[in-house]
Amino acid sequence: MGLAQTDGRQNIVVVGGGAAGGEILRGLLAKVDHSKYRVILINPRPFFAYLVAGARMTVASYADLDNKTFIPYDKALSDKGELVLGTVKSILREPGQTGGDLLLVDGSKVSFAFLVLAPGSIWPGPLAIPDTKQDIDAWFKTWRSKIEGAKNIVIAGGGAVGIEIAGEIRHFFPDKTVTIVQKDAHLLNGTYPDRWRLRVDQKLLDRGVKLVTDDVIDTPEPSSSGTVTTRKGTVLAADLIIPCVGTRPNTDFVRSLGKQVLDTRGFIQTKPSLQLIQFPEIFAAGDALAWDEQKQFAKAHGHADAVVANIVSMTKGASPSAVYKGSRELIVITIGPTGGTGYFAVLWGIIVGDWFSRFVKSKDLLIGKALKVWGY
Repeated sequence: MGLAQTDGRQNIVVVGGGAAGGEILRGLLAKVDHSKYRVILINPRPFFAYLVAGARMTVASYADLDNKTFIPYDKALSDKGELVLGTVKSILREPGQTGGDLLLVDGSKVSFAFLVLAPGSIWPGPLAIPDTKQDIDAWFKTWRSKIEGAKNIVIAGGGAVGIEIAGEIRHFFPDKTVTIVQKDAHLLNGTYPDRWRLRVDQKLLDRGVKLVTDDVIDTPEPSSSGTVTTRKGTVLAADLIIPCVGTRPNTDFVRSLGKQVLDTRGFIQTKPSLQLIQFPEIFAAGDALAWDEQKQFAKAHGHADAVVANIVSMTKGASPSAVYKGSRELIVITIGPTGGTGYFAVLWGIIVGDWFSRFVKSKDLLIGKALKVWGY
């Protein structure tokens, strides 16, 4: 076995320190018996990356986001938890075995009695950030330089990230031409009612963003003549293309447990208890979870409640009884620092506009709340 059960304690390991993994980590640190269990976080970065701020950071250096968005784990871990910097390559578990080992890319191993898989997503474009703070700073500076130097910007994908980047560009650079190319008839997707999607379309149009719908872009770079041609043949002026499509679950390493663990799209299949179907001591949460819901930061709380309760019960010899029943779809999209729109799937479906969006998210992106939960 690997790291390390030499003091008689068993390891509870959380893979991934994003929204879901982070909340599960904090819950386990607060509730497990530390005389019997050691809580370990495995993550490629020594800090939590608050990607809610990613769209704004892509476009401009604003409100000291560069120094607030990447929050160290040290205060949350304190003297109760351990951080292993690394990336998991595979999960080693013998048939009939309880627990197992995680093989990391560097060749080291970490043993587990309980395992939480919260590896998140692999992002395209600006949110595909590197692992060190120095490299991340350089990454966003490069994107800002590209945006500042471009006159005609095309955003491939009209989901929340594409919309927010478009809104930030129009706020900070109102003279630039911004076009979103979206595969559907409206922005976002069919999870949301058309009456709200139409309003989102209009908000972007009102801010001077051009929309090309029912079409896609297949090339990541504009031509030498400064254009890009959509799949349907529309020619758009483009000095820069920003990819905002193609997000996928970061679960390649989970295939080591067997192909049946993942669905056809690569998401981790679980019971309602969020235990893997074949492996009761392994749980999944966050964006990588195969659940019919939108992949959003706000879903982490419900996932964490179920996972933490069930692991704590199992450490005490009881059966896991908590189940995840899903969450209502709630979303607020920023359109620059002063505006936005949101939809709450309660009652008849509540739509909110600029004032509410600015108050709850757009102005400061909830940075203060993120810092607080990590002890800062």
